[in-house]
Amino acid sequence: MNGKALMVPITVALLLVALWGLNLGQNASSVLYSPVGSQSGQVREFTVREYSYQLQPLTIRVNRGDVVSIMFITTTAPHGYIIEGYNVQTGIIPAGGHETITFTADKTGAFNIHDYTGKARVDIGPLGELIVTG
Repeated sequence: MNGKALMVPITVALLLVALWGLNLGQNASSVLYSPVGSQSGQVREFTVREYSYQLQPLTIRVNRGDVVSIMFITTTAPHGYIIEGYNVQTGIIPAGGHETITFTADKTGAFNIHDYTGKARVDIGPLGELIVTG
């Protein structure tokens, strides 16, 4: 085979690898856990992606006392995100954009993550959940 004949299969292979990498968030487990045996007070960083009004992962688990840093990434439309019970939220994030919120998980329980556009929250039910254990 000459060099030009090899370019097509190599290009296709690279494209497939790149697409596979982009879909990792969609195919990953729907729950992100803190490392087993971790102690509270640790910094926990998460990336949450929105795909057509669905968040991936759906659930984040942390320990009480952890500093939680969540990067929200929008893909299809502008959205903002609110974690109820924690009084934290992003601004409106443009499609394809991202914003990170950081807070201390000082309350235990299950807290819904909702999205909103503009001044009103989109009432399609919670899109995700933050679970804080003692």
